Amino acid sequence: QQTALHIAAEHGRQDIAEMILIAGVNLKLTDKQGKTSLDVAARGNHINLVDMIVKADRFYKWEKKDNLNSDSDSWVAIHLTFKQDHRLETQHIRSVLWRLATKYLKHNEWKKLAHFWKFTDAHIRAIEQQWTEGTKSYKEHGHRMLLIWLHGVIMAGENPIKGLYEGLVGIGRRDLAG
Repeated sequence: QQTALHIAAEHGRQDIAEMILIAGVNLKLTDKQGKTSLDVAARGNHINLVDMIVKADRFYKWEKKDNLNSDSDSWVAIHLTFKQDHRLETQHIRSVLWRLATKYLKHNEWKKLAHFWKFTDAHIRAIEQQWTEGTKSYKEHGHRMLLIWLHGVIMAGENPIKGLYEGLVGIGRRDLAG
């Protein structure tokens, strides 16, 4: 007993998952083993799908909190997507986030930022579950979290530099925020 998103997550089908996520599926639904689609994607090591599901979950929580209308017409202007961002307009901020994650954030600081920006424990566990080489995996996990956060900031029409500054100050890293 699985939802369509569970099946797409299990088989790593990003194209199908994207359509289901845009349709606004309930991400809390579990299969007969009590696993969410996020759990299934993480277990299958489908990194891009994990990121898409976390982005969608954060987006729909933000949308609900701000009482926005999610009918299809209201998102035409911003082209709702949960796929990886390769746009030229975000290239500079993405490179800043890469340097931050790989050169400046310490071991658990990405998690502190994630909590500051209201990532759930399930989001953090799913990001962390993706295996990477050696003791530096936290750098890759941090980078992925930062890109997921950036997606939400852009979808909300907020200033990513301001949000990054506030986050770094919020976790006690004013030295990086300056």
